[in-house]
Amino acid sequence: PFKKPCYLFAVVAGDLICTEDEFTTMNGKVVPLKIYTDKGNETRVNHAMKSLKKSMKWDEEKFGREYDLDIFMIVAVDAFNAGAMENKGLNIFNSSAILCDQKSATDNDFKYIEAVVAHEYFHNWTGNRITCRDWFQLTLKEGLTVFRDSEFSSDMGDRAVKRIEDASYMKEGQFAEDAGPMAHPIQPQSFMEIENFYTVTIYEKGCEVIRMLKTLYGEENFRKAMDVYFETFDGQAVTIDEFLWSFEKALNINLKQFKESWYFQAGTPTVKCTTQYDEENEKYFMTLEQSCDFPKKENFIPYIIPFAYGLLNNYGDDIENGLITLTQEKETFEFKNIKKEPIPSLLRNFSAPVQLEYNYSEKENIFLFAHDSDNFNRYEAGQRLSEHIIRQIKNSEIDEIPKEVINAYRSILQDREISDNFKAQCLSFPALYTLVSKEETYEYKKYYEAKKLFIKTLSNILSDELLEMYHAKQNENYSLDEKNIGARKLKNVCLSLLSEADRDYTNLISTQFEVSNNMTDSLQALALLCKKESLEKENALFDFKNKWKNDPLVMNKWFAVQMSMATENSLELVKKLEQDETFDITNPNKIRSLFGCFGRNYPFFHSDDENKVAENYEYIANKILEIDRFNSKISGGLAQIFRQYAKMPTPQKSLIKKSLEKIIETENISDILYEVVKKTLESGKIK
Repeated sequence: PFKKPCYLFAVVAGDLICTEDEFTTMNGKVVPLKIYTDKGNETRVNHAMKSLKKSMKWDEEKFGREYDLDIFMIVAVDAFNAGAMENKGLNIFNSSAILCDQKSATDNDFKYIEAVVAHEYFHNWTGNRITCRDWFQLTLKEGLTVFRDSEFSSDMGDRAVKRIEDASYMKEGQFAEDAGPMAHPIQPQSFMEIENFYTVTIYEKGCEVIRMLKTLYGEENFRKAMDVYFETFDGQAVTIDEFLWSFEKALNINLKQFKESWYFQAGTPTVKCTTQYDEENEKYFMTLEQSCDFPKKENFIPYIIPFAYGLLNNYGDDIENGLITLTQEKETFEFKNIKKEPIPSLLRNFSAPVQLEYNYSEKENIFLFAHDSDNFNRYEAGQRLSEHIIRQIKNSEIDEIPKEVINAYRSILQDREISDNFKAQCLSFPALYTLVSKEETYEYKKYYEAKKLFIKTLSNILSDELLEMYHAKQNENYSLDEKNIGARKLKNVCLSLLSEADRDYTNLISTQFEVSNNMTDSLQALALLCKKESLEKENALFDFKNKWKNDPLVMNKWFAVQMSMATENSLELVKKLEQDETFDITNPNKIRSLFGCFGRNYPFFHSDDENKVAENYEYIANKILEIDRFNSKISGGLAQIFRQYAKMPTPQKSLIKKSLEKIIETENISDILYEVVKKTLESGKIK
């Protein structure tokens, strides 16, 4: 009964089993819900069905959006390139985004499924009822819908932890994309192949840009503007301009600079902050200066940057907090009646997707790690603290970790006021990309060794506390409530840290693997056993495969965990696993689990051994070409393993260049692959 964009038509035929339920909308309409799966999988759709019903209710309450058709269906299949697609009334899913139960899926799988089901359902209004006029508007539906599913997941779980997860994904994924050959604005002005624009920039940065509108104007005004958007453009194919017009119309504002900076410029802005305290006049000054490497200086349009802050006294209380908005390249903000020089808490809750530069001292980071009332910034202080120490270790600038740093982590372990989930986040350490991204040349192996030494030292000193916490969080009764998920997460973080200590905890890890009643604990134990060669490792891998060899989704984990933990033998291992009878090179999930994890195991894929790294690159280049013959979407994605080419050390850079040239000189490669490789090669010339 409603117009439907042509790209959303879908037909599914197959010998499938249907699981049924129903949902009553806010106006009393009963909507049948159906999930179709292969035979044998119907017992693993209960969580997806519950997630769908929660999504439908949440969209009514938060956005006033009622489901419009008389039926809603989902089909889950194993071989699907994406996670899912929002085909109107008949969503098509990769089975990895639908099927789960306690024994075969991790806590992260359950959360992922809940989020993807919500995302595709939310598209019914943001993407289907109101759709894109053309592909240049792609973030109009994807960025907006990612924002909606992020808010949904925050309401369903721990909002602070969700914000940390989203920001981490931005920094490790989107910031890396912005620094590489495929950098593009969230509203591209041209493209060679649209498939290459289904990116973290379009999705995640697009989400963060919309989140800034909510931050700038408040939740009530954001809802008011969204109501105008839905009421004005229902049933139409529209543009980003019309979306932003809804905010201008509803709130009587002008978003010209916001649009031109955030939608049309590529790259990650940097905000440099300097502070000054005038003790005599009790004034505090904060100067913010923004820049971005990507646009040429003369073409740079200053971003509108909402900058959340807090000013803390020596007891950790907020003297003042709020939001300032940076609109120029450089601005100074004045704060009055500040009796003593405060400690600043900057860019709270990651209020804008920018790189922050501020010269925090080690003492200030320790203080904020212990006291900041903004949980996101408390976590960030811990990240800065560990990053600083790891960098010092890498540069041979310290012989031992300062006692104050050790005590800061001990205090986190002992803090009874914070949730287990948040505590586990605070006991995690910066990703390798975050560490190397500050350097001109990406020396993954050196940072890997420095990070490993830092964790080992910390674990040796805190082993008693970690072991005590590990045992305290054991729970035989499995539950998916937030408290139990957090306890499992903290328990497994403690076990992971203990595995790096000098004392051998293999028996403890093996015991967890053997007695575990859920996939979260089982897979974590398997991963830790895979870190070093042992009889226990071989037995666990054999037992896991023997138990799950007929379940393709679980076997994806078996492949991925081995490649993610592989060290110097990674090439031999990937070749061996490729020959496994359960591996299927035509299956996108299998490709990502094996070859994708091989390429993202940075310290060993980009080995310091020139012979090894040459073999690694040649092998993956041949796989990319092989896959391109039957699945160009996946080959193009796999080729982005080489996107850091321009920043690699000389031996690796020249060898990557050789592999990229081999690919691009091959006849009849797909347009998707050609564009990725061409831009990657061009990035090396620029740098």
